[in-house]
Amino acid sequence: MPLENTPTIKGNDRRPLVLLTGATGYVGGRLLNILEGAGHRLRCLARRPGALRARAAAETEIVAGDALDPASLEGAMQGVQTAYYLVHSMGAGGDFEDKDRHTTAAVPAPPTVKKTPPHPYLPCSVT
Repeated sequence: MPLENTPTIKGNDRRPLVLLTGATGYVGGRLLNILEGAGHRLRCLARRPGALRARAAAETEIVAGDALDPASLEGAMQGVQTAYYLVHSMGAGGDFEDKDRHTTAAVPAPPTVKKTPPHPYLPCSVT
């Protein structure tokens, strides 16, 4: 499966698409295993996709991006019904709590949420 920035729909898979950010972290990595084990159609956003590939199932789509880059978030959200935002800035130094609040507030809801509620959307911070 190629690692690229453009999300794709694989074949005729019409299961709801779940976006997971933070899958290389402690909590996100465990949620990755749970979602894959439950058979969800999953897309992960990662700054370093190669670091995640070995940990993810072959069916899991991995796209390159950063939660601080609105354009990469917008692309990753295409077709998403549920998004898990499990990113933190603890390693960034400075006031990581303020940085987390700012980043979390900037995360857009999946486009389908605005059109056909009530799809679940809950931006979470681990701070």
